[in-house]
Formats: sequence, C-alpha cells, structure tokens
Amino acid sequence: MKLSMRSVIVCVFVVILASVAAGGYSINRKAASTIREEVSSTNSQLLSMYTSQIDQTLNETRKKLIQLADKDFDIATFSLYAIGDSPYAEAAQRISNRFGAEMDQDSAVDSLFAYSTVNQEMVLFTSVSTIYEERYKLIRGYMPYSPGTGLAGGDQWRVVPTSRGYALLGMVNADQRVVVGAFINIGNLVDSFHLLHAGSGAGTVVMSGDGSVLSNTVLSGQQLQVVQATVQQTAKPYQSVPIGNDSTPYLLIANRSKYADLTFVYLLPEQAVMGNLVYLKKLLLAIPFAGAALIAACLWILLKLLFRPMYKMMDGIRGIVQGNRGARLTESGIVEYRSLGRAFNVMAAQIEGLKISVYEEQLRVQQAEYKRLQAQINPHFFVNSLNVAHSFISLGRNGLAAEMLEHLAEYYRYIVRTDSGGVTLEEEMQLVRSYLEIQRMRYMNRLDYSISVPEPYALCLIPQLTLLTLIENCLIHGFKEEEPLFIALEVSALERESGRYLLIEVADNGNGFSTEALEQLAHKRFWGGTGRDHIGIWNVYRRMLLEYEEGLEMEFRNREPGGAEVRLRIPVAYGRA
Repeated sequence: MKLSMRSVIVCVFVVILASVAAGGYSINRKAASTIREEVSSTNSQLLSMYTSQIDQTLNETRKKLIQLADKDFDIATFSLYAIGDSPYAEAAQRISNRFGAEMDQDSAVDSLFAYSTVNQEMVLFTSVSTIYEERYKLIRGYMPYSPGTGLAGGDQWRVVPTSRGYALLGMVNADQRVVVGAFINIGNLVDSFHLLHAGSGAGTVVMSGDGSVLSNTVLSGQQLQVVQATVQQTAKPYQSVPIGNDSTPYLLIANRSKYADLTFVYLLPEQAVMGNLVYLKKLLLAIPFAGAALIAACLWILLKLLFRPMYKMMDGIRGIVQGNRGARLTESGIVEYRSLGRAFNVMAAQIEGLKISVYEEQLRVQQAEYKRLQAQINPHFFVNSLNVAHSFISLGRNGLAAEMLEHLAEYYRYIVRTDSGGVTLEEEMQLVRSYLEIQRMRYMNRLDYSISVPEPYALCLIPQLTLLTLIENCLIHGFKEEEPLFIALEVSALERESGRYLLIEVADNGNGFSTEALEQLAHKRFWGGTGRDHIGIWNVYRRMLLEYEEGLEMEFRNREPGGAEVRLRIPVAYGRA
C-alpha cells in the first residue's frame, strides 16, 4: 500500500491529537489520584503526630499518678489514720499541697484526688472551685475501684461526661488501700487540634468508640453522621467518602489514641486541594476541537505552500536520476524553495566533483560520542547526600553535616566543570577523596579506603571521571552484609620499550566478579548487546579508546581471599603545573 506525504501528514496530525487528548486525560486522572494520596498521607502524618502528643501527655500524667501512689509517703499511709485524727488532717493537707504543686506544672490536669478505700474518704484538689462538688460526686460513683474496671480495650483513661463537657478520668491503686486519680478536660486537651481547619467545608472532631462527639466542631449534622458510620466500620487511616445529596467527595482522616477511647477525625473537601484540576479538565476538553481546526488550516497551508513546489522539485530530481544532466529546477515564488532550487542547480552542475571528507566526519562523530559518554553521571547521589546531611542536623551533629556539605560542594564543583576533557591525577584524586568521604559518612563504620599516588605522577593527565567510575563500581557491587568494605587505589609507573605508562589499580575486599562476568569482561563484552550489565566500566573503556589510539590495557580479576581488582594501563601525559 502506497501512501502520499499528504496522507501521512494527516495521519500524523490525527495520531498526535489523539495521543495528546488521551495523555491529558490519563495525566489528569493520575494527578488527581496522586494529589489525593499525597494530601491524605501528609495530613494523616500530621494527625498522627498530634495524636502522639496527646498520648504522650496522657502517658506522662499516668506515670505521675503511679509515682505518687508508689513513692509519696503521705498517700501511702493516708488510709492508716482514722478520720478526725490529727495525723489524718495533716496528711490530707500535705497531699492537697502536693496536688496543687503538681497541677501548677501540668496545665492539662484540672483535678487530682486520693481516695481511701478503708475510710471511704478522699482528698480532692481542683483547678476551679466551681467543679469541686461535681468531681467529688463523679469519683464517689466510681468507687470502689479495681484496676481495669470499666476501661474499654485496655484503655488507661475512661471518658466521663461532666457539666463542662467530656473529661478523661485516670486512676491507679496504691496497695489496694488508696486510689490516686486525675481528671483531664478533653476540650482543653484538644484545643489546638481545631487549628487544622483548612478552608470552607473542612473541620475536626474528637469522637469516642461508640460515635459520641466529645469536642466542639464546625461539622454539620450530615457530615457527623457519615464520619460516625465510617470510623466505626473501618480502621483505615484515611479514605475518600461521599457526603450530601450530590455525593460531594471528602477526605476523611482518622487516628485513635493508644491510651484512651478517643478518635481524632479531620474532614476536608477534595475540591479544596484539587480545585486547579477543574481548569485542566476544561483545557483537555477544548484540545480536540482546537486540534481539528488546526489540522484543517495546516492542510490548506501545506497544499498551497509545500506540496505544489515539492512536486515540481521531484520532477527535477527524477530528471537527474534518469540521466538528464541538464535538468534544472525553475524558481519558485517561495523564498525557501527558491533558495533550495538554486542550491540544487549548483549541486547538479558540480556533482561529479563533490568529495566528502570521511576523516572530518568521523572526527565529529567521535567528539559527539565523547561528550555523550562524559555526560553519564548518576543523578540520585546528590539527593542521598543531602538526606544524610539532614539526618546529621536533625541529630544535632552539625559538624558532620558541615563536613558532608563541604565534600559535596567540592564533588559537584568538579563534576560540573567544562573547561577540558582531561584533568590531572591530583584533581581526579581530590574528587575521589571527596566522594569516598561522603560515602564513608553514609555507611559509617562499614567503609574505609586508602589512596596511594606518588608525587611525580600528580600532574599526569587522564580523562575526567575515570577513577570515580571505577570507585563507584566497587561501592555498587562490593558490599557484603557481614563485612566492612575496603577500597584501595594505587598509581605507579611502568617503563616499556614503547614508552612510559601509568598503572592504575582499583581493588576492594567485596564480592568480586562472578565467573560469567570475568569471562565477559576479558573479551570486552560489557553487556552482551543490551548495554545494561557493565555500563560504568564500558563508559571508562570507550572514553579511553577515544583518548588513546594505542597503549591502552584494561584487566579484570578476582583477589584472594575475596574482592575484585581492575588494572588500567595508559600512556603517560603531563598537563598544567
């Protein structure tokens, strides 16, 4: 089947238009899914951090109760005195003073009490006098108390209703005679939780396991019904739920406390985080219509300005092919075709004397190949190094972070240089040291190295990034699970009849080469036709072939008792001092 250029161009336009429309639709769906997942994950982590802070407060308060019950002498002996005795009154006063001091240090607690199961009396200290009677009656209602009574699922704090909203009640026994406990107002505890509100329709709420609303909330009754049903049915940290008659999608993020029957819920409309995608959808819908109009306009322009002059040019070329050396093209009204026709006519007149410089063409190809090979640098190293520096800073080890960043700056200052293709051994070694220092900080005690370069050879020239590639190969393939990795780099000179050579040896004590890999490398089969197996070593070898016409040798072998070694021999060439 033969197709004209006109048909091919139309088909190409249609395929491109369809691909753009399909790709835009796919990108829009993927973007929506990614944004939803990222926003949900980020807010889930934020909510988890907040819940952990609440749990930390509850756990620390409970530890204080245990400490008071176990170590405070007055609380421990409180039940030994009869009511009305002077020692009883004195002990009660000291306990009250101690509770007041404890509550001054912990703003979350609004009441502390010690209840004697022997005398059935208590010492109660409240932050506000108006809640004293209510707290007193609540405590009486929970006595006698034994560990675990009335607590759901191992929770250490129970949710109790009060006139000021819901509160958390925590109690511990002191040798079965005295109960020490505390009240924490839920509203005060989660006050900062409501700062998570983000835009219209979003809101937060604290709920119990049975779906009771325990805090103030801006969520509507319909929203609360969906939240209650969803939280009770699933344990997912976040999910998308429809709400309302129009099934508006919302992101529901929930997290449960480890120490109390509290579930923290954050609800926000998906429209708030994906509003900009609406404009993208409209744009994608307009693309097919705009594309159809563009195709029609392009076809008319191509027919008038491109195809008709092209057919005339084809007639002239056909005449040359048929042996009509006098065939020439007539001038076109289009400037570009007029210039092309004149050039064609000159070429036809001089075609027998035209010669192409194969040598110069090959040289240009080699130079392009050289630049392409030199540009192959692993991009994820930068991000990994920054992560290590960030970890050092997070741990307060700023000195190590500064050292890491200094080596990283030296490394990339060298990498991005474009002044020449050849560098001195001294410069290349500085790069290798910076790289190995960075890696040693990453792997700590699992990596060490040694570098030996005699001073007379420091100014010898080698292709840039040659040694770094070999060192990277050691790190990628050499690590063993049970042993630290040691890398040795040694440079020496060889005298031969054909001249002086540099011998560069890179060795490690790692896994070594496999038998199959050694066989491939010995025959310079770096990938077996796919370009995937030994691309780093192939890169070095190809650059060396482009740099040195003769005198290049590259050997690979395994060391005893373990490890790999690469030996590289190149002619000596000195550079700048």
